[in-house]
Amino acid sequence: MSKPRNIVLLTTWFPPINGVAVNRMEAIEMYWKKEGLMFNVITLQADKNMLAKEMNDTGTNIIRLPNNPLIDIWPTIPGDPKWLHYSKVAWNIVVNKLVPNRQMDWAKRALQTMQELQAQSPIDVIISSAFPIEPHWVAKEFCKLNPTTMWVADSRDELSKNPHIDEKSRREYIEVESWINRYAQIAT
Repeated sequence: MSKPRNIVLLTTWFPPINGVAVNRMEAIEMYWKKEGLMFNVITLQADKNMLAKEMNDTGTNIIRLPNNPLIDIWPTIPGDPKWLHYSKVAWNIVVNKLVPNRQMDWAKRALQTMQELQAQSPIDVIISSAFPIEPHWVAKEFCKLNPTTMWVADSRDELSKNPHIDEKSRREYIEVESWINRYAQIAT
């Protein structure tokens, strides 16, 4: 394969959000930009005040897409009274059990955006980063439609081998690993 020209990073974690996963995604973006390639990031618009589209200092095109699930978690905020914090945690556990794939609205928008980018300039490489799993779903669906695109699946955390998940989640992750193995050229 010749040197890629157009790379897309699919992740729900990207600046200005803070965290370890964000730092990892930003490092991937900075590394590839040094190569002088076209680089697009499709990420979550976690706050309505975030710009939907922008170009950062390195020339990366950042596309932030909203996610509008029917039922969502409540963010915990430092300083919440204990009763409120525990109520939010309990709610979030119930929502996570009852509503799998809460980012699927974002994922469908991301897939449509990928197709629009593909029409403008063919995408050579997709780097998808999970958790959550939806960026991998977008990459899989895109690669099914565009089999010449290389997919790098970055699963920062363990999936089915995670010792802290229940059996239902383990079965779901085994299925995810199955389609990653089928469609991705590289898995980390």
